[in-house]
Amino acid sequence: VIAAFSLVSVAGTPLVLWVAQVAGWRWGFGSIALACGACLVAVQLLLPASPVSQPGESLAQRLQGLRAGALASAALNGVSQLPALLLIPLLAPLLLGLSPADASLSWPFLVGGVAGLVSARLAGRWLLRGQAVRLWQAALTLFALNLALTAAGVMPGVGFMACFMASTYATLVAASSVSASWPQPAQRASFSALQGALMHGVSSLAFLSGPQWLRLPVPAAGGYGGALLASGMAALGLVWLGPRLLRAASPQDQSRR
Repeated sequence: VIAAFSLVSVAGTPLVLWVAQVAGWRWGFGSIALACGACLVAVQLLLPASPVSQPGESLAQRLQGLRAGALASAALNGVSQLPALLLIPLLAPLLLGLSPADASLSWPFLVGGVAGLVSARLAGRWLLRGQAVRLWQAALTLFALNLALTAAGVMPGVGFMACFMASTYATLVAASSVSASWPQPAQRASFSALQGALMHGVSSLAFLSGPQWLRLPVPAAGGYGGALLASGMAALGLVWLGPRLLRAASPQDQSRR
């Protein structure tokens, strides 16, 4: 499932950027609308119908039976993406500052999508050893190191995007491996709704925090040194908190209490 997101980054984002560059920004949004229409048709034709819940059954009732760590587990994906979410609104101007004047944004996003796809596959194999905590810490350490090298002016735009996407998807794989083991089959839809709501909540808070106002004298970052600092500090904080967060969200750990 996570690999599907990186596939979109490989094919979708560079293509839309190319369309916008060649035909204008309106056509870029138009191509997204056409893709959404095609996906809607595919959902109606290809996906099986989901079981209907009992009439009058509330979300709380459908989530009943989850252990105390369910909320932590549902929030884990959003929390794991906080460092990346602090930078996502600034990716385009940041990449423009890291790339040559005549460079297109399609190429960094294409390379980043491929790096994310490969990273998700390798992270899945790593998890076969049951080392979610080490994967989490290694991915976030790479994320912070990438930001440090970018601020130092030794990381080009393409390299920054490759490391950004690879570390972000590896962290998400580690978080998802824990959160996906919580719900029972009958609770998966409700748990996914709760997980999605918390993910959007974390995204909104990250986007509204506006770390770009932290103006630091980092010429290589094109005026976004404050954003790099805030994102890097969040990543290092999650490296330290990783074992505690994953333990709190782990159903195996909850079963021992």
